[in-house]
Amino acid sequence: MKKVIIPCVAVFLSIMTSCGSTSGPDSTVTEDSTNASQTISQDTTVTSPASDTLNVTGVISKIENGKDGYMATLKDSTGKEFVATISIVNLQKSGGEFKRYKEGDKITVAGPSWKDEAGLEHITVASLK
Repeated sequence: MKKVIIPCVAVFLSIMTSCGSTSGPDSTVTEDSTNASQTISQDTTVTSPASDTLNVTGVISKIENGKDGYMATLKDSTGKEFVATISIVNLQKSGGEFKRYKEGDKITVAGPSWKDEAGLEHITVASLK
């Protein structure tokens, strides 16, 4: 019984304290009759984004497992390293098929890329071969 009474009292008190406003039939409301006018121009120029899709073929030198895929560090034929994020979700979105590879496998990945602060190129894999 106490479990029901305590919440009811709390609700009642919160309603009573929130209804303590001073506005009523005696209060006056004034309208602001100032007209404000401002013209805001809108930029309607359409620019196409730069293509940041990268295709890389390389050998997997390191794998870090994640919750829905893995990150594979690839070395291409010139020795440059790339980090490829290979996830089930990203591949499904792009129509690709997820496959688990192991260190030493040679793979080809494609997808949007970005560089981290150290200059290492990261690829969000959309296509996997």
